[in-house]
Amino acid sequence: MELLPDAKRTHPPPDHRERADPADNRVLEERLYAFNVEATGIGDGELFGSFLRDADGAVIGGAEGWTWGGTCFVRQLYLPASSVKNPCHV
Repeated sequence: MELLPDAKRTHPPPDHRERADPADNRVLEERLYAFNVEATGIGDGELFGSFLRDADGAVIGGAEGWTWGGTCFVRQLYLPASSVKNPCHV
């Protein structure tokens, strides 16, 4: 995507960072969700998480993501090798 020349831009140039602030990411998620709801009329989005815990209740694995409009997206999935019958060894 080509940016507008400085003279035509109505906002400062993008703020590039190696590590994004989670709060900034949340703003993008919320605005994209609002846009999609307005565009589609579908507003049933939900976050989900399913976690494996040890005997002390500490998280040792699991999955998290979201559902929306009859779809599901797993954003992160981690299973410790000890919980998998035939783990891959790389």
